[in-house]
Amino acid sequence: MIKLVIVEDEDLLREGLVHYVDWTSLGYEVVGEAANGKDGLDIVRMTKPDIVITDIRMPIMDGITMTELLKEQDENIVVVIISGYDDFGYARRALKLGVSEYIMKPIDIELLKKTMEVLCKKITLQYTKQNELVKLKGYEQYNRQKLMENAFNDIIQDIPMKGINENFLAELEDLYFCIGICEKENFPIVSIDCDYLQLMEMDRQFEQRIYSQIHINEHPENVACIKMNTCERILCMWGSRKEEAASYARFVLSNFQQNYSDAASVTLSLGEIHKGKAGLRKSFSDARNKHNENYLIIWNNIIHEESNKDNTLEYMNYITDKLFETIKAGDRKSIDLEFEKFEAELNKNKILSYIQTVLLASNMLKEIMKLPEEIGGSSVEIFGDPMDFYMKIVTNTKRSEVLDCLKEACYIVNDYFQDIHSGKLAGVFKRAVNYMQKEYTNEDLMLKDVAKNAFISSSYLSVIIKKETGKTFIEYLTDIRMEQARILLIETNKKSYEIAEECGFSNPTYFSTVFKGVYGVSPSVFRKNNGKCRE
Repeated sequence: MIKLVIVEDEDLLREGLVHYVDWTSLGYEVVGEAANGKDGLDIVRMTKPDIVITDIRMPIMDGITMTELLKEQDENIVVVIISGYDDFGYARRALKLGVSEYIMKPIDIELLKKTMEVLCKKITLQYTKQNELVKLKGYEQYNRQKLMENAFNDIIQDIPMKGINENFLAELEDLYFCIGICEKENFPIVSIDCDYLQLMEMDRQFEQRIYSQIHINEHPENVACIKMNTCERILCMWGSRKEEAASYARFVLSNFQQNYSDAASVTLSLGEIHKGKAGLRKSFSDARNKHNENYLIIWNNIIHEESNKDNTLEYMNYITDKLFETIKAGDRKSIDLEFEKFEAELNKNKILSYIQTVLLASNMLKEIMKLPEEIGGSSVEIFGDPMDFYMKIVTNTKRSEVLDCLKEACYIVNDYFQDIHSGKLAGVFKRAVNYMQKEYTNEDLMLKDVAKNAFISSSYLSVIIKKETGKTFIEYLTDIRMEQARILLIETNKKSYEIAEECGFSNPTYFSTVFKGVYGVSPSVFRKNNGKCRE
């Protein structure tokens, strides 16, 4: 759909254009409206429409001035001028600005429709050509990146390269390379109890974190990520000069240190910078040697720590028993106190490494998930898919994050036991409402999202909301959003489209329609009446 903004100071005409022209059938979506050029400028900056229909003579800022400012920002934006003044001077200025159409008042709706149909075809054709050009450039870039990655992979593994252009191979000889090996720490131990799908999910999340936290996509022409093994990636940085390759290596290392610091669960080993294909292989060899050295150090530390903890498991069993009783009978404050004792014993017994913490937390999580079975419950009923929470623990990057995640599981089960004692439906409803009140600004919030965070099925939550409020999920969510909109209209000077966005509506026109359906008046009239609206 082509996005359209309408700017007209005459309320009746603007309302008529917005609501009584079937824009959808013409291929348009009205994404905003305004009563003067200044507000129109703000709306356009906010919604980024393809086309603007504007009157010439308006208060505060006229349509010609607004068009001049819009064209400065985006010369391709399409503007249609409407005016009640048959003024050649205005028409001449409009044409010099590149205005597409000049329509006189009173507006002939059929003529307007025909004009907009022609513009729709023109804009659609223009976008089609632009998209084809973008796709073509994207294919070229993608093919070059894949060619580079395939070549790097063959060179690193010393595989004979076939079907690669000689000019491309010659180009590689003039480049400087720095290779890094990024791996999930102690992956062989972490993966012991995982099946194939779990390993693939762990690998997917590992790669996703590399791209998001090391920001490889910011420099796709100089940084590549190549899969070598599960939960291991080869990072290749290159440049036409040695300093350029070094700058990309510093970029990768800086992002890694910033996002994987403090006993992180991922290691990164960088090789030295070398030139050409042989240099690429040499840099990889450097990185692999460093990686193996770090790997041996980590394993030696684990073996040393394990050999000095004869009674840890026995004592930890005692601690967990006390914690489990607190989860069943206590509150969050008592859980916090018991958890402090638990962490103190971890430190006392020198359980400091990430891998030890993950293994211990995983075993404890299994026991915590069994507690609801004592009163006829199940982990699925409380956590949804228990494996999701398990993956949440094993994919954390810091010891402190692993323990925080484990404590969260304690809270969840504790809430369940309290719900049983105080009335389960009320507890589930409270969790759902708390989550909705926190996430109502998210336009894409759905029943399944709320149900997941309330640890219950979507169908069951729908019944509970209906029972407690007499409304559907959408109706109740709309009430939350409209109440916040009412407060913002009374207590702030924010524009209507700003309030719409804060309340989960990307389309200001739709927001206005919903608001009027709830309160009986438009947001602007509501504000003028200082909140006095139809009950």
